[in-house]
Amino acid sequence: MGLFVRGVETEVIRVKVSVRFRAPDGTWTRQRDGIVDTGSPHSVVPRSAWQDARHVLLSDAECPIGGVGGGARPARIAQLQMAVEDGSYLSPPLAIRAFLVPDDSEPLLLGFQDFLSRVVLHCDCPQDEVYLQFPSTLGSPARG
Repeated sequence: MGLFVRGVETEVIRVKVSVRFRAPDGTWTRQRDGIVDTGSPHSVVPRSAWQDARHVLLSDAECPIGGVGGGARPARIAQLQMAVEDGSYLSPPLAIRAFLVPDDSEPLLLGFQDFLSRVVLHCDCPQDEVYLQFPSTLGSPARG
């Protein structure tokens, strides 16, 4: 995938992971694809991902959120529990605060607060190797 900036092609690299959220009955929701966003201070969860997840709203107020593309979207901040999965391995549960958007116009983004601030992101692009390490399981990375 390329991005053209004034006629110069640049490579777009995305670090993707599979995540599950804790459901109200204590089980895990179906697997969803998320993007590890090193430029985002917060995580953003679209409606299709949070509507089946146990979440606690931390404020009744809506907050406008926006990114590099511009334009603000209304969102509400909540706490959810999530885990990263790579087929046979499910990470330890992580309680995260995230912005819940009212529709699916935004992708699932995993930002710094409560996610990247608590895991180790290893990126070795020349070797085509990217994975996450969790402090309590440093020998068992969830690869993305």
